[in-house]
Amino acid sequence: MIYRQLTPEEMRQVPKLPEPSERVTVVGAVDDNGEVVAAMGIFVAIHMDPLWVREDKRNNPRILLRLWDAAQTYLRSQGAGGVLALMFDGDPGPPYEGVVERICKYAGGYEVVGRMFLVPLP
Repeated sequence: MIYRQLTPEEMRQVPKLPEPSERVTVVGAVDDNGEVVAAMGIFVAIHMDPLWVREDKRNNPRILLRLWDAAQTYLRSQGAGGVLALMFDGDPGPPYEGVVERICKYAGGYEVVGRMFLVPLP
């Protein structure tokens, strides 16, 4: 058994993987017949953080709308199909948590219920 990064052709053998791209790679186990027997997808996720508006400009909703427009333009130029916005209990906390939620919903986002793990590399 050989454990290594899979080729795009080998990646296509693995169910539920997105098409190979510069943001997605897969490490896998390939048997002596050259068949993929196990795989672990690794992808670069685009995450927005932080959101900041100078205090004296925080009551101007146009700033956030235009900021979001500029962010979308940039994200599309990078080939992104979406973006993650993560919040944790108490971070950012009120009132910013509500602001981030409203911005995400305004932009067509939705809350995903799940679990997330941070696995540090030694």
